[in-house]
Amino acid sequence: MTSKAAQSRYNANGTEVKKVDPWLYDSAKTHAVCGRAAMSSVSQRLFRTTRIVLADCGKIQSVWLESLAEREWDVMASSVQARYLAGVILAVACVFANTQSATAQGNAQLTPCGNQEANRLLRRSHDTFPKSGYGLPPIVAAAGQALAYFGLAVEKDPTCAQAYIALAEAEIRFPGWPGLPSEERFQKAKEAAIRAIGLQDGLAEAHALLGEAEFNTWEWEPAEKEFKQAIDLAPKDAKYHVYYGQFLAAMGRSNQAIEEADGAREIAHGSPQVDVAAGAIYYWTRRYDKAVELIRPAVNSDPMDNFLLGWAYVGESKWQEATNAFATIVPLTDRDAGEVMSLAYAYASNGRRSDVLPMLEEVKQRTTLMYVPVYRIAATYLAMGDKEHALEWLEKASTEDRGWMVWIKVDPVMDPLRSDPRFQKLLRSMTFPSQARSGT
Repeated sequence: MTSKAAQSRYNANGTEVKKVDPWLYDSAKTHAVCGRAAMSSVSQRLFRTTRIVLADCGKIQSVWLESLAEREWDVMASSVQARYLAGVILAVACVFANTQSATAQGNAQLTPCGNQEANRLLRRSHDTFPKSGYGLPPIVAAAGQALAYFGLAVEKDPTCAQAYIALAEAEIRFPGWPGLPSEERFQKAKEAAIRAIGLQDGLAEAHALLGEAEFNTWEWEPAEKEFKQAIDLAPKDAKYHVYYGQFLAAMGRSNQAIEEADGAREIAHGSPQVDVAAGAIYYWTRRYDKAVELIRPAVNSDPMDNFLLGWAYVGESKWQEATNAFATIVPLTDRDAGEVMSLAYAYASNGRRSDVLPMLEEVKQRTTLMYVPVYRIAATYLAMGDKEHALEWLEKASTEDRGWMVWIKVDPVMDPLRSDPRFQKLLRSMTFPSQARSGT
């Protein structure tokens, strides 16, 4: 986990600047100067010496590792860990260097705060935050920069509820990066959402974000309360029905989940984004044909939706179609661990064991360096018929990958384990509500 020690921040002139969000600098006693050189001795647990060269502020142009070591053995990480850390930390340094001179662009109508400087920072945050959630280094860098702007906006106007809402959403949507466990991220989102509600109750978005953070930290009853409150406050907003539908699907309340998914689609009048989200709900409720029907049209405009489409094909046991879908996104995400394991699952299910083993080793090596969805490692072992290793990695997931674990009650890939006493014990430890699964 991460320390909370305050770190020094310097702008391009070498003068100290105001601190924000200490987790962005966690495990690094960093003097970041925007321009040419930047960072040394980053994350001592992982690096002996790391030197970053930045050709232009906010743009990662080259990363040079002088040496990289973890404990007593050398690490081959194709510079992934350094690129993530450098991207986030240096992008935040650039925020401070550019805060006074930058001109806000886009989203000109976003003026929720009484403080105009806070509004300017919020606009910059929204413009900067990436649309994709995948943890490619440039995406992580942009998200880190945006999150720093959100933090500055809150400091400029601590009475602005919308600024806290924006901060909570950024914490939840922040793409995975090494050294930041999801539980800590969700805790920060909860704190920001609660602050927003305290400042201005009646904001549906604040309640929905609080519900999402509680959902991902296994606080089931509080999460449902917040999702329902969001719908009560904004019944004609499709996304709140989607959020609640996802929660209901994870709880095994399939018929209710589908009602929410269909309600969201009716409100959204053919929105591709809502159709994809509804398709995911149909997947979790095991209506795979409907999931494919809703998700497949979206992949032409957003290839990343092949992830959901691939799993819908898995549900239909269409292994070649699933393989094709997953293979499409693996290179697009710089071999993101979750995508690699999804492809490995399709290979394993289709008897391609020799292809799976090196993929497993590739992803397992990353677990010592960075966040990896280890839940997906467990699923891949299960597809290979190896229940022992699957259970071993699920135990890890229960502490390291809690966000994925919310689906374990209904996830069809876990069906081979459901009669195993160790799996049943793991389910009990998550204290799911006692409703029986319906309609699956």
